[in-house]
Amino acid sequence: MNQCLEVKPRAFNGWALSTLISYDEIHPGILRFAMAAGPLRRQAIFLVLASCLHEGPAGIASRLGSLLPNAGPAGADPRAQIAQVLITRPIRVRDIVPAAFGSVEGLVGVLGRLGTSPLHPATYRTIVNILSQPEHRGRAKILRQIEKVAPSMPAVLLALKPPFVLPNLVEGLRSVEQVADFKTTIDLILRLVPQVTELELAKSLAEVSPEKLDDWAMRWLDKAERFPVSPPIYDNSDFTVLGSAQAMREAAARFNNCLATKIRFCVVGRQAYVEYLPEPAIIEVLSLSPNHWLLTGIYSPNNRPVDGATAHTIHRKLEAAGILSPARVAQAKPYNAVARLLGIRQFDGLELDVLEDDAGPDDLQAILNEVARDLHAA
Repeated sequence: MNQCLEVKPRAFNGWALSTLISYDEIHPGILRFAMAAGPLRRQAIFLVLASCLHEGPAGIASRLGSLLPNAGPAGADPRAQIAQVLITRPIRVRDIVPAAFGSVEGLVGVLGRLGTSPLHPATYRTIVNILSQPEHRGRAKILRQIEKVAPSMPAVLLALKPPFVLPNLVEGLRSVEQVADFKTTIDLILRLVPQVTELELAKSLAEVSPEKLDDWAMRWLDKAERFPVSPPIYDNSDFTVLGSAQAMREAAARFNNCLATKIRFCVVGRQAYVEYLPEPAIIEVLSLSPNHWLLTGIYSPNNRPVDGATAHTIHRKLEAAGILSPARVAQAKPYNAVARLLGIRQFDGLELDVLEDDAGPDDLQAILNEVARDLHAA
């Protein structure tokens, strides 16, 4: 038996280390051998040990026994036989893999592209299943072709569903959680762009680099024919809801503002935009809990603030429609002058306090005195 070292020993830990320690107690030398083995041999060792954890060592030992010229004594610990096979130099990885797992096309090649660290034991089973089961033929082809197999790739491959089993997605999505996010994105595109099909989306993805996946998704969402949520405002002589990507772009051109960049917030249901028709103004509302919306901005063309009278009229009509208002134009209005003194300012066109008949004292000293009284009372 030749146990010369290939390379400088490299440490590893976790399940592989604890398992090899137990094997080393039965067959001394396998732990040292594994730490100094080359990447392919080392991954073959991890693969065999992971399979032993899953199905027990007896079955694996019986299949590997044919590789040894002299079998161990009857009743010997099967781990000793497995260890002997794994550290016997004349027995190659290309001999060990088919003996233990049968004819699995590409398995040795994949092992050689896994690096030197052990994967989760279940990941090794996933690799074998993908490469050996007919229903995974498309996934197996990708796994055989990827130059470097990252630890997450087998699970990502299994989580992706046709027609989105694509090499660039396998390389770009780094976890099953990201695959779930991708699926939700596909579902949203299909909902907002109803004329497109999954197959068309998959074809458009074929040449997209992994780092450009977000740009690809936004290009499709920029075609949204309707947004997933809408404020409780109906199109009439006062208002029209900008309820599609095209409507947002057209309004952006008319108002010479950045509305087109806000489409992404509308497609994910966080904001909505409404055009005020009597005077040129764009209204921004924020989606809160179900059926509640908050007024967050009113803007004239070129993002200039609207005049006070128009802002006041819009505010009144939105309140009547059930749109909530920020505190500074509602219960905190008496303290707006203090906010100005403190340098607190929002540039959103909601400077409404000077327009209200019941706005309270507008003299700064009177408001400061009122705040002092409130603090003293508290």
